[in-house]
Amino acid sequence: MVLPYSNGIQSLLGKNMLGKKRKPTNGDAPGKKRVKKEASIKLVPDNQRIFKDLTFYYVPPPEKSPVRRMRITKAREHGATWTKDFIPSITHIIAEKGLTYKEVMRFLNFDNLPQGVFLVTDDYPTLCLDSHFLLDPTQKPYAICQDKEAPGEETATQNIESQDWNSSLNIKSTSISGKSHGINPAKSPLRRPESSQGSRLREGYEDDPVHFQRLSTGDNKVSVWVESHEASTDPGDINGAPPSAWPGDELEEMIKVARSVEDIPLDKEEDGQEDDRPPSRDDTEESGSEEDVRRRSSKGKPKAKCESAGKASLNQDNFSCMTGGTGLSDESNPNYRTIEVLSKMADYYDRVKDVWRPRAYRRAIGMLRKQNIKICHYDQARLIFGIGHRLAEKIQEIALTNRLRRYENAMLDPSDRALQIFTNIYAVGVNQGLKWVQQGYKSLEDLKAHVPLTENQRIGIEHYDDFLTRIPREEVTALGKIVRDTSASVDHEVEVIIGGSYRRGAPTSGDIDCLLTKSGTSSSNDLMPYLHKLVDRLTDSGFLVAALAVPSETGSKWHGACVLPESPNPIWRRIDFLLVPETELGAALIYFTGDDIFNRSIRLLASKKGWRLNQRGLYKDVLRGHQRVKYTEGSLIEGADENKIFNHLGVPWRPPEQRICN
Repeated sequence: MVLPYSNGIQSLLGKNMLGKKRKPTNGDAPGKKRVKKEASIKLVPDNQRIFKDLTFYYVPPPEKSPVRRMRITKAREHGATWTKDFIPSITHIIAEKGLTYKEVMRFLNFDNLPQGVFLVTDDYPTLCLDSHFLLDPTQKPYAICQDKEAPGEETATQNIESQDWNSSLNIKSTSISGKSHGINPAKSPLRRPESSQGSRLREGYEDDPVHFQRLSTGDNKVSVWVESHEASTDPGDINGAPPSAWPGDELEEMIKVARSVEDIPLDKEEDGQEDDRPPSRDDTEESGSEEDVRRRSSKGKPKAKCESAGKASLNQDNFSCMTGGTGLSDESNPNYRTIEVLSKMADYYDRVKDVWRPRAYRRAIGMLRKQNIKICHYDQARLIFGIGHRLAEKIQEIALTNRLRRYENAMLDPSDRALQIFTNIYAVGVNQGLKWVQQGYKSLEDLKAHVPLTENQRIGIEHYDDFLTRIPREEVTALGKIVRDTSASVDHEVEVIIGGSYRRGAPTSGDIDCLLTKSGTSSSNDLMPYLHKLVDRLTDSGFLVAALAVPSETGSKWHGACVLPESPNPIWRRIDFLLVPETELGAALIYFTGDDIFNRSIRLLASKKGWRLNQRGLYKDVLRGHQRVKYTEGSLIEGADENKIFNHLGVPWRPPEQRICN
């Protein structure tokens, strides 16, 4: 049924947004009805259809706007259904920019937005396409809210920032909508209290190479990092900014740090190519992005830039990879409970696709592990490098009450519980999980009954508990022995190395990463015939029970599931085979050993030296252009020897068990 326009919206459609009367066109003349040719729709590949199963309704209709019609075509090419009638299957109402909630409701002749339908500006589909995934439609930049004429107003942000300790405990219910973290950093008031010593504490990451001094705070001996007097005092320099310019929220702190190193390029692992690292349950971050810092688009003419021009000053000692760590967080740690709760909050923000907060939380967790006393109070927490106003409040709440209300409220949200279940399914990411939640599904049974699943998703549901169960170290060793014995029967020159958390000495692992390498090889293609024979023999013996991702002719990884054949009740375990030529073994060992923070730190260090480190090697003289388009591969410094890569970067050798920084 087509709903009639209200008088107010009819007048709006007859005028432009400035109130000027619309000029008549030839199509308005009597007897000259112009029929527009429907644009042809060329659907993108299925894995790129981010709007699949979504139905868009546009307010007002886009007949008079070629730009809006072009946007609709792009949305349809990516899976969206466009309807001109208001039908029950509508999932999103796309309103022209400038319309308020009340105006849209007048147009629809509704009092309130129908349940299960999202109201967003016409920027939303474009931003989703730019991001290559479905964004949360309730975020402030594009959501049109009932209680605000224009979401993201400065006053709302100021109210959030002005809460004191007592009021901050009265936390509103948190949901996957992201409303609690849709702060507009451009409008957020930035403030920073003075430290009791009269020195300004540096807010940011330990890996930001600025001059700092490590101090103790009297008898408590709390480790803090205070900015030294050698830091720049240039008003335009972040390091010399006045205290009032420092942010008080961990999100804003992370944005500030990112801006301070925005010209430092960090590669994706394959510079836009396929990443050979399989998804691992041991990763500390899911992240949507693998770059710590993205370069901003240049407004001028694109210019090539050579990465070999390193930074003039670099305080390398501040990088996490220089000290490493054991990552131990058992109950002997005085801050064990705080670390435990903050880790759960970081996982929650990962699930809701928050980019900044998980990193801020995990950096704070790493600093808390280094403290030799329990951090109980706000002032103590604020003295620790990298912990800002909001995180300090949370640390105090956990220490004094043994709980965090924000986390408890988040866990009470049924939508988040469903999202947790869905994202734990193999081959299901956050985007797909959010889509199912928005469609009203709540359990695995709902999915099996109503959703067309891929073969891998079906296996992930059938063996849901198996894939979630951690693998004891003894079982990883036994499974690895079967692979090694079978490998020797295929080619005794091939070496099998188990990476990931197992190589770091962890008591349990989420999955098994087997690096397969052979002397004299310079390409993964050299090992492809061996891989086919190995997989065939392990399958015939009953060890491999499923192939989840098989490499192409030029691939280098095989993902699947295995069991212990002699076990009476075999549990399916995730296992990956990664082909690594001898010339890349050292870089691959660094990358596939982890942990994630150690890897990010050592790659950032390489970037600040003007080099590039990925799983294939350490490179120099990489020439890049606009938006980091790579013009040259650069010159290989080292790839085969793990120890030599450490030496070239000036990093002390850290055995795998000392690379646990999270």
